[in-house]
Amino acid sequence: MVICGDFGGVWHTDKKSASESPEEAQALDWLENRPFTTLFIPGNHENYDRLMGCKNERLLNSWVYADMSEEEKEKLREGYPREQWHGGHVRVIRPSVLMLCGRSLTRTTGRKQSTSS
Repeated sequence: MVICGDFGGVWHTDKKSASESPEEAQALDWLENRPFTTLFIPGNHENYDRLMGCKNERLLNSWVYADMSEEEKEKLREGYPREQWHGGHVRVIRPSVLMLCGRSLTRTTGRKQSTSS
């Protein structure tokens, strides 16, 4: 299944934790247990800090994340793991729930397909 923008599966914002909420984990686990791979191209309404990692140290050290432990901040810095997949790059949310990375070329059906976000 391909979702073209605004997946929203990784949305939870908690100023104390970079981890998934119980509701997110349940929904992502449900998708993981389906007999298909879920690919999504991120849209405007995504939590990019959690998906891609937050490299803005000024933001991480601001009042926004003042209550977050250093361990949780490190998770937020990294985002989900980035891997090569079918000739392109993805962020692995679950083994079969993948975010297609921008400007990546993937081969899903024998044809090359490009993402431009």
